[in-house]
Amino acid sequence: MFEVVNHAAERAAGSLERVGRRFNDEDLVDRFLIAVRRSYRSKYYRLSRSMAPWTMPPWRRVEKP
Repeated sequence: MFEVVNHAAERAAGSLERVGRRFNDEDLVDRFLIAVRRSYRSKYYRLSRSMAPWTMPPWRRVEKP
């Protein structure tokens, strides 16, 4: 589901994720990341297809056997 994160957005998302955890509102983070994914989809689509799982933010990381 989660596909695209550029590095600047990843740092901003890390800050938002800490704020969201403090206020117990992860929907804020999800909405921000969805907006980033939509706005950068066309430019970073090829990067998203080759993005490794460990580059995903920890709250969206999926452990695969």
